[in-house]
Order: sequence, then structure tokens, then C-alpha cells
Amino acid sequence: MAMSNRPRSTRAKRRAPIRNIKQSDPAGMDFSMEYKYIRHDLIRILVIGGGLIAIMIVLAVLNVF
Repeated sequence: MAMSNRPRSTRAKRRAPIRNIKQSDPAGMDFSMEYKYIRHDLIRILVIGGGLIAIMIVLAVLNVF
């Protein structure tokens, strides 16, 4: 049984075409400001991660009793 070319469904015809994602233009932001935001994000990640590890240690100790 040979496969024939079936017409595309109506949903496939209505789907919007995939557009290329534009790359961000680094010329708009100062490098010192960008590093400031990166540093704030890293500090936030470390604080949240440290807090979660501390909670896990406390729960592990409490689970023993």
C-alpha cells in the first residue's frame, strides 16, 4: 500500500509561520549595569540555594528524633 500525499489539515494551514528570534543588541546597555544585574542574580541564587540546603539539614536532623 503506497503512501499518497495527503492534503494538510485545516489546523496546519491556519498555524502561523515560525519567525526567527532576533538576537538582543548589546549596544543598548552599559556593561557595568549588565554585570550589576548578573551579580544580583547570582547573589539571589546563592542565598535561595543556601536557604534550601539549610532547611534540608534542619529537616534531616529533626527526622532523626
